Amino acid sequence: FNLITYSEGNAKLRKLQAENLALISMLSDQKKLEKENSALSDQFKVYSPNSNTLLPANIVGAPSFIPGVSIPESFILDKGMNDNVRVGEVVIYKNNLLGKITKSNDYLSEVTLITNISSSFIASALSSGAQGVIKGRSGGRMILDNVLLSDSLKLSDLILTNGDISLNGGGYPPNLVVGKIVSVDKKASSLFQRAEV
Repeated sequence: FNLITYSEGNAKLRKLQAENLALISMLSDQKKLEKENSALSDQFKVYSPNSNTLLPANIVGAPSFIPGVSIPESFILDKGMNDNVRVGEVVIYKNNLLGKITKSNDYLSEVTLITNISSSFIASALSSGAQGVIKGRSGGRMILDNVLLSDSLKLSDLILTNGDISLNGGGYPPNLVVGKIVSVDKKASSLFQRAEV
């Protein structure tokens, strides 16, 4: 039979206790990672429009667009009222919001892009839920304006539509990607903060 001295047994017990603490720490870290992974997974589940409500279309014109000189503010699609396209409907690419139908005839439709200076709607930041008003600034730029100072805005955070569908089906569906924050303007002396998108 094997005889273990008190000091050897004590050393082995301390070693086992240290291993046990290390394993508990690893288990805790694993649980934190699982929780973070779940939170991130939930954040990136964005609205994907039902495919039977989508109508594939091609861009056939871009009024006042000059390559290398200007950025498009609107474009013309090859679908119109004969294809059930109506003023007020949104135009998307995958789950990204591009603009809204502002004019339509039997065969063609004009889309005003969300970067157009006439474009304005409610949107929110993905990570914090901070809400504000997206305003087109032309030149491919937008700002998220009228955001409360107490809300958190972070660089590179995605901005999503809030959703404002009307009874006739027009308006912006929720959770479409608008863009991402490239700069934040927050001053303690102001009532609101804003971000360039």
